[in-house]
Parts: sequence; structure tokens; C-alpha cells
Amino acid sequence: MPSKTSSFKKEIIKSDLLNVGWIGFIYLAGLLFALPINIMMLLSNESSLTYDSLFGSLGEFQMMFIFVIPVLLAVFLFRYMQTKKASDFMHSLPISRESLYNHHVFTGIALLIIPVFLTALVLIVMHLTTGASDYYELTQVWEWAYAVIVLSLIMFFSAVFVGVFTGISSIHAVLTYLLLLFPAGIIVLIYSNIDFLLYGFPGRYFYDVNSQRFSPITDNIEVYNFKFDWTEGIVYLVISFALYLFGMFLYKKRPAEATSQALVFPRMRPVFKYGVSFCAMLFGGFYFGEMQSQFTWIIFGYVLGSLLGYVMAEMLLQKTWKVFGHWKGYLVFAAVTTIILLLFVFDITGYENRIPETEEIAGVYYTDNPYFQETDNMLEKNLLTSKENIEAVKAFHKQLLDRPRNRLDSNQESGESIFIGYRLENGDFQAREYFVEDKVEYENQLKSLYESDEYKQNNNPLFEISTENVERIQLYSHVVYEKGLSIADPEQMSVLIDNLKKDISQESFMDMAHPVGSLSYIMLEMEDGNEIEVPLRWTYTNFIDSLKEFEIYKQGIIQPEDISKIVVLEIENTDEHPYGDAYTRFYDGELTGDDVMTIENQEQIAEILKSTGTKNIGPYLIGFYFNGIPHPDIYSFAKGKVPQFVTEHFQQ
Repeated sequence: MPSKTSSFKKEIIKSDLLNVGWIGFIYLAGLLFALPINIMMLLSNESSLTYDSLFGSLGEFQMMFIFVIPVLLAVFLFRYMQTKKASDFMHSLPISRESLYNHHVFTGIALLIIPVFLTALVLIVMHLTTGASDYYELTQVWEWAYAVIVLSLIMFFSAVFVGVFTGISSIHAVLTYLLLLFPAGIIVLIYSNIDFLLYGFPGRYFYDVNSQRFSPITDNIEVYNFKFDWTEGIVYLVISFALYLFGMFLYKKRPAEATSQALVFPRMRPVFKYGVSFCAMLFGGFYFGEMQSQFTWIIFGYVLGSLLGYVMAEMLLQKTWKVFGHWKGYLVFAAVTTIILLLFVFDITGYENRIPETEEIAGVYYTDNPYFQETDNMLEKNLLTSKENIEAVKAFHKQLLDRPRNRLDSNQESGESIFIGYRLENGDFQAREYFVEDKVEYENQLKSLYESDEYKQNNNPLFEISTENVERIQLYSHVVYEKGLSIADPEQMSVLIDNLKKDISQESFMDMAHPVGSLSYIMLEMEDGNEIEVPLRWTYTNFIDSLKEFEIYKQGIIQPEDISKIVVLEIENTDEHPYGDAYTRFYDGELTGDDVMTIENQEQIAEILKSTGTKNIGPYLIGFYFNGIPHPDIYSFAKGKVPQFVTEHFQQ
């Protein structure tokens, strides 16, 4: 009867454990320290802390282990491929490459999963036998274990996959992290550079909201707000399995003699070289575009970045610095990328001038903040569907396109961004973002939009609440902390909320474009724990009259007597240097000269207090010195609200 030879070689497993077993022990020790030991210390101190997730217990420490240990494990497990003697020995053993690969992978998986299970077991025992049940639930243990295993596996298999390509251990680790960060990073770089090249391209909308989701590192870096979706975990597991299979396929194809090479597969070298050049080019353009906001500097960044990237890639591949005679490939790369860039600059697709027809539009979004687009619920809530508002947004959009264009407008130092989105009848979504110095310039197009009930109700959460669901109204200031008021009387709250809604409904376009603030805020605390904050403006006359009627006006709103003095500083060169050294002068106390006006008169202080804008615009900055506070709080006048006595002083 023929004997059967098992494909399982325990000697290889033993060898791997001797080689990398210490890494698994460190992983276990780290997890035990971050969770059971840390929780036991809290128990001994009788801390009242509770966790929404077990990643709240030394979360940064946990993530450091999750993102480092699996990569370190893969590097050491497959390190034999990086030296010729070790590679020749391992591949001369009477075992197939597939089986050898699987032995190493099995060891790695075991050293990653066993510490997690042991830690979870300790946490369960603590939950059942000690007061640890006050800190976390049993379901949180399973959620934590699932998340750690999934993240560890995708880190491990990414490192295994990269290890098959390279013959240098240090490059193995670096390339692993580059691979993991590449999807999120390249999205940010591409969108940022298109933002420079196409007028109206909404770079923030595309990369700020979604880019972090394309890397397991950036997607899970916020440990104290950690929410690991089970479906997302399945996606990670599928990707890990795909990396395992692809890695095994390439491992069987890898030349045994390919050691001490940055990339062992010759066909991958051009991809690596031009990929590094392209990424370095985009980074150079992004850096100088953000720093200088000039096209000449962006072009300089493209040239410098691509040159450095190309040279460094050549040096790495050839393992020598003598690469300065190899320019033919770079010239081809430069020609191709120049053509691509010119296609964007000349906008051959007509992207910049594309505005959908009214009959194609189901609704529009108009906001200065594209982040509200994160959820479908917010999308529907902010959609403007009336024909009048759709036409108003289109008219404003056309006016923007008719004016001189600055593709670098999003990098200006003053003004604001305007986000426009068209939800089309066929389900498509067309988004644009523009920089606007002053919305008043577009009053003819925007007045009807801003003053419409639909726009105000869609953009103010106050209209969504019912008075019965409000637990308390707080009036407070961010600068004078003792100035505050808490209102819990149902009748007073009902009157105040109704009048606040009435005031907002009656606001004019100018009141909204250049609001006059009171330096105080209204906070509505809801029964469900949510809060709504509304800046208290002087134009909210019905609300303020109600405060006076209830005789609580002076308790909740900053008064002239709360201010010891006001210093008005005239600013020069507001176009080139919006604030110059004005802020420094305020905080250093260098407030002397013809450009400084000090005011201590209570009537004048009262007038300035009711002229203060919520935006910092020239030509003056106002420093409010509150009683008992040495440093000023700095604001500026609302547009067209500079008191006459201030202008007269500086005209002398």
C-alpha cells in the first residue's frame, strides 16, 4: 500500500515560530495592556468612565499595534526571499512553492488571531466576574475582536503581496504602507490638481468627504469615534483573500535568484518608475499651488516633482546614483503628461461652461458647505425644488461664468466658497464650487433665493423642531463666560422660539449676506440630547424684544458695561495682505499711532457693539477688551456699518 506524504510540514511551522513567534507575543502583550490591564486600573481607581467602543481604551496604542505588527510579521516571515543563501535553501526543500507560501501565511494568521482571541477571552471573563460590566458590553467584545482581526488580516496580506514583488526588506515595509495609503492619497492629489486646472471643479466635495474611505488606515484612524461596519469588514476580508491568491500566484512565478532587487519582476519596473514620477509630479503641483496660488509656481512644482520622482525611482531600481544619463524615458513621460494637462487647461469637454437645462433639473443645492452631502437624508433635506429657486441658482451660476475666471480662486485669503449642485431628473448629480469675494455683487441673482421660505427652512434646522421637544434654551458668549442665561420655562421658550423663527423668516438678503452679530449665541438643547446653535444677531428684533419683556435681556446678551474699552485698528493694503500684522499688534499691545483709535465712551461702545459683523472684512479690525480679560477678542465692522465717528477720526 503506497504511503501518503502530508503537505503539512511541522518543521517549517516550528522554524517560523522560532523566527517570528516573539512578534505574536508582543502583539498579545500590547493588546492585554491596552484593554484588560487598562480597564483593571480604571476599576481600582473606581473611575466612572464607560466606553462606546473598546477602541476607547488606549485607542491610539491599539491602532499602532494593528497597523505595525501585521506588516512586521510579514516582513520577517518572508525575509528569506531577500537574501540569496536563504532563498536558495528554502526553495531547495522538498516542498512545493504553493505549500511553502501557505505554511508561512498560516503561521502569520495564527500569530495575529490567537492574541485577539485570548484578549477577548480575558475581557469576557472580566465582564462576568468583576465590575468591568459597567465599562463595556459583551457585544462590544465581539465587535472589537471582529474589527481587529479584519484590520490585521488586510494589513498582513497587503504586506505579503508586496513582499513577493521586492527583494529588499526595508523597501518591503515602505511599499506596503504606500500601497495601503495609495488609493486615498492619489484621489486627494488628483482632485486637488484638477481643482487648480478646471474652474468650478468641487475638489473639497470629492476628496474631503470620501477619500479617507479608500484606505483601511485613514478610514479607521479616528479611534474615539470608531464605528466599524460589518459589511465593510466583509469587503476587507474579500480583498485580503484576493491579495492572498494573487500573492500565491506571483510567488510561484517569482525567480528564486531575484534577491536584493527593489522590484524582482522586470515588467513592473516601468510601472513603478512612471507611477512614482506621476505621483511626485502631482504632489509638487499640489504643494506649490497651495503655498503660492500662482500657475507659474504650479508648473514649477510639476517639473520639479516629476524630475525628483523619476530620478529617485531610477536610483532605487538601479541601486546607484549614476542615473543622470537616462533621460529618454523622462522626456516621453513629460510629453504625455503635458498633453494631459493641456486637455484640462483648455477644457476640451466643455466642463466649465456646462449648466443643465431647467427641464432636466429635479432640484438644486446651494450652500457654502459641501460636507452636508455626506448622507442621503441630508441630500434630500437641502434640495431646493421650486422653479423660482432653480432659476435663481442658474442665473447666479451663469453670472459667475460671465465674469473673469480665476481657477485658483479657492485659495484666496478672504471671501467664501459657494457650492452648487444640480440633481437631474435622470438621477445624475452635477456639482460645482466657486469662490465669491462678496455675495452682494450678485444681489440681483441671489436676493429672491435667500429671501425665499424654501431656502431658509432648508438651511436652518430650527424650522424642523417642535417647541415641545426643546428642553432648555441657553444664551451665552464665547468670550465672556459669566454672561449667560438658561431658560426652561415652557411658556417663555415657546414665545422665544416662535419669535426667533419669525425673525429668521423676515431676514433680508443683506441681513444674511453681511449679518450684524451680538457676540452672543442661542443654544437649543433638545430632549434627545441634540443641540442647535444659532448666532444671535441684532436683526432678530422680535426675539430681543421678548428677552426685554421677560426682563432677562441684560443677563443673556453682552452689554456695553461688560467692555472696558474698544481699540479700532485701520488696516492698509487689504487686497495684498488682508490683515498684515494687525493681529500681532493686538496681542503684543503695540497699539499706538495714527492708525489706532481707543474708545472708552459707553455710548460709542454701544454703537460699535451693534455694528460688529460676523465676518472679518476690511478696512478696520475691532479689538474688544472685556472686563477682567487682558487679551482682546477681534472682529470687524459689518459691511456698510462703520460708525460715523470712526470714519471721521481716521479722516483727520
